[in-house]
Formats: sequence, structure tokens, C-alpha cells
Amino acid sequence: MNKDLEKAVQLLKEYSEYTCVFVKGEEVFTSNRKGVAPLIAFLDEKKDVSGFALADRIAGKAAALLYIDLKVKEVYGEVMSVRGKEVLEKYHIPYTYQTLV
Repeated sequence: MNKDLEKAVQLLKEYSEYTCVFVKGEEVFTSNRKGVAPLIAFLDEKKDVSGFALADRIAGKAAALLYIDLKVKEVYGEVMSVRGKEVLEKYHIPYTYQTLV
């Protein structure tokens, strides 16, 4: 786990209101929106999070597909689905998780 992902995971665990945290160096983006809403919002707003590490509460298949569109470099999921894991593996995105379902 690189330093950006370590920081993202730390912030996700420290602030229970965050549903996802993007980190790249000193840049940090957070959201408290549920589900894939923050990911879709970032895409709609054309927010450039390519190369960011991402810590997410729930990393399912739909979220994993959006991670690819967002071009994140590494993912941590508190809860990750088997299908989400498969998508990340297919696209060679490094990942870690706390719980696999």
C-alpha cells in the first residue's frame, strides 16, 4: 500500500461521515454521498482524479467500473465484492480490502 492509499484509508477510518476519499500527494477529495453517487458526480463534473489512490466504504462491480473511468491508480474497499475484485484484477488496478463478500 503506497503513502497516498495509506492516507486515504486513514481519513476514511477517522471520519465516519466520509464514504470515499481520493488522495494524490497533498490533494484530497472526499465525499459523504452514498453508493456510486460521488463517483458519478466526479465524472459529471469532469474532476480529474486520474492517478489518485481511493479508499471507499463499498467497492462493488459498478463502483469498480467507475474507478476505471476515473483512472484511479489503487483502491481500498472496506467491503469489496468478488465481482468488484474481478474487475480491478482484469484492469490491473492494485487493491486491498478489509472484507470480501
